[in-house]
Amino acid sequence: MLDNTVIFGLDKLTVGLPAFVNCTSESLTERLVDVLPPSLTVLEILETVEPGPELIALCVKLKP
Repeated sequence: MLDNTVIFGLDKLTVGLPAFVNCTSESLTERLVDVLPPSLTVLEILETVEPGPELIALCVKLKP
């Protein structure tokens, strides 16, 4: 999804509707999700991700 967003643009892929994107802890901690426009993106954290202090702090920073 991230590759397609960079190539095509999220607004074209979703026709202007919000995209719900599943995130691993790596995609959050490595800031891979930064390429996604916050106005069109809802990040969903997978159930398998353990919420630690670092991850929670990152989520707070990502919140628009």
